[in-house]
Amino acid sequence: MRLPSQELEPTSRVVTNLCVASTFDDKLGTDSVYLAQREAKGGLRALIKFDVSRRDRNVADVISVQSDRIVALVNGGVDLFEPFFVKRVRGQFMAIRKPQAFEGCPGGGQVAIIDGYQICYVNCEPEVSGKRESVVFIFSEGGLKYAKVPFYVGSLRSDGLRFIEFQEWLELEDGRVSRRWVRFGWPLMAKDGYWMGKRVSHQ
Repeated sequence: MRLPSQELEPTSRVVTNLCVASTFDDKLGTDSVYLAQREAKGGLRALIKFDVSRRDRNVADVISVQSDRIVALVNGGVDLFEPFFVKRVRGQFMAIRKPQAFEGCPGGGQVAIIDGYQICYVNCEPEVSGKRESVVFIFSEGGLKYAKVPFYVGSLRSDGLRFIEFQEWLELEDGRVSRRWVRFGWPLMAKDGYWMGKRVSHQ
């Protein structure tokens, strides 16, 4: 995919010569967003176009690269991000599609890394899953796996080896939101559509 390099602007940091980049359409007032590669002469070459549009660039996009796997979190505004997954196979970049039910669902701006696995999430409204839950994606050499956790996730983090933590958001009766960190031992296993793991502690 060849675009004039001067049209592409990086909207994430550059990692191993890869970044999220976009072009702005003045007439429509929207961005077209791509996975891009920095070339030897310093320009950017579009590799894959992400099926997303946005109307501002107030928050930077996020990119995570692990070996031949790329996760791009594209900012949709108001600190909400949509994840996209790409795998490099024999020098070619291939988009890994999410289930259609989760297309356009917003998530957070973090990719947690644990034992080489890339982990991110989106939040599902009740009309998608029947209740307020989050879908957690795990991207590894074996492909993209996903399952739900039975609460809204506000953020996530890991120690890189032994556990993964989710910030659980709980809406109280008076409209306030309670937040706490829920720690699961690694690895997570999926059962009946949900990630199962030993809850090590609540914080």
